[in-house]
Amino acid sequence: MGWPRNFLLLFGAHVGDARSDARGVARRYNVPDDKKFCYGTGEKEFIAFSEDCMADADLNTKIIFVGHGGTLGFGEFSSDDWGPFLVEKCGIKRVGLICFKGCKFGAGSGPEEVANYLDAKGVEFGFLEAYKKDVWYTGKGQFRSGKFANSFYSFGGSLFLDKRNKGTTVRVIRGNAKVDHITSIKHLDLAEDLQDPI
Repeated sequence: MGWPRNFLLLFGAHVGDARSDARGVARRYNVPDDKKFCYGTGEKEFIAFSEDCMADADLNTKIIFVGHGGTLGFGEFSSDDWGPFLVEKCGIKRVGLICFKGCKFGAGSGPEEVANYLDAKGVEFGFLEAYKKDVWYTGKGQFRSGKFANSFYSFGGSLFLDKRNKGTTVRVIRGNAKVDHITSIKHLDLAEDLQDPI
């Protein structure tokens, strides 16, 4: 079952790949025009971010952040700034799934810091998900990640994933609320990645 409600926030709209990635993700998840945001100034089909723009999220909502990441942060924020950003700037009080669609944020302490902050502030959330490795956008609203860069091949100007790549790629943290919409656990090593509730 997919998520009934989807929000998207793009970081790095000035960077062509992030912008095109966000467009594809918005199409794939049917993000409504009034729920597609861009941090900083608006970017054509993305609304400029404003405080409390995600305050109406609920446990049936998936929030997708698209941008460049690393083990120390994602988008314009360091790991320890993400929790306060979500609560104090985005206005989130409850959310089913928070997804970071960018490289390596899941390999650092960021997801745990965000989850602990949300829990301490009384925010209800089902899951938090972040990639642990470099990711590539497929052009169809999907991101792929894996152990080997050569798991991709080109044909006719498009990138394709070699399906033999089975590396554990996603960090998932179970939140403090029960949700019924988790759909993409195929990339997980559950013993390692699906942590106990906080």
